[in-house]
Amino acid sequence: AIAPKSTISVSSTCLYGWMFSDFGVKQALSYRPGLLTSNLNVHSMLSRLQNILREMFDRATFGYSRAELNRVLRGRFGDDYPSIENQLSQVAYVFTNSEPLIESAAPTTSRVIDIPVGMKAPKPHDE
Repeated sequence: AIAPKSTISVSSTCLYGWMFSDFGVKQALSYRPGLLTSNLNVHSMLSRLQNILREMFDRATFGYSRAELNRVLRGRFGDDYPSIENQLSQVAYVFTNSEPLIESAAPTTSRVIDIPVGMKAPKPHDE
């Protein structure tokens, strides 16, 4: 509504589901577990198929709420108000609360910056 020249997005989690496509990152479902997948055996076609089906369910679930939010925003700010997808695709950076050393390996871009917010400074070891 205020038409900033550039924006930064913040996520309290790592990227998942629809966030990958919003920020222009390949999702790599063949070897990276989706949000609803607790374990992915990359050597099993069945496991990969389950991962893709869970991701489709996740996108359908969040897609409804996102469509509703777009409808509400356009009702408030006018029909030419950009969609959530459009706004997120234009952000300069996205900061995520994610520790890259413990996340599943996945493609990323320079726009995605992982900041492990919950990390504490290590204490020195005793002898």
